[in-house]
Amino acid sequence: VDGNLILEQVITTKEGFGLQPRFRFRQHDQTIWIDPGATGNVNITTESIVLEMGAQINSGTATDGKGGLITVDSSGNISIAGTLNDGTPGGVYSQTTGMDSGSGVGGAIALTSGQNFTLSDGATVSASSDGSGNAGDIQVTAANTILLDDASITTEAAQASGGNIKLT
Repeated sequence: VDGNLILEQVITTKEGFGLQPRFRFRQHDQTIWIDPGATGNVNITTESIVLEMGAQINSGTATDGKGGLITVDSSGNISIAGTLNDGTPGGVYSQTTGMDSGSGVGGAIALTSGQNFTLSDGATVSASSDGSGNAGDIQVTAANTILLDDASITTEAAQASGGNIKLT
């Protein structure tokens, strides 16, 4: 495995479920382990994707490696909503938390919907860096509408530069 997670299917997730390429991923009775250093990329091509009740796509790292790129390309709707019972927001995250000099940058997030993009009920899309690397950029593209309702899209860095946010 080259450290990347690639899914091509209709995806609906519920509370507590997350896609994290730095951890174990189970597919077709096969367990795949990915290097815990720099995080792999998450590439999802699907008809539609629904993340509900705090579900997450997370390509972050807790080491000095760089955060992975997250790309979601949906021919239909993208809907991300809700929080976990403890209030933790669901959503899409790419972050790096390495504190050493030369720590990796946060990965970029690109979410493309062929119809509507909805982010609601406390959910978030976030690219961040706690260390010396810059945070990644975020791009959200929808053919029809982009709706943010009690939700946030953020990019921030504690010791470097935050990324850019583009909504089109």
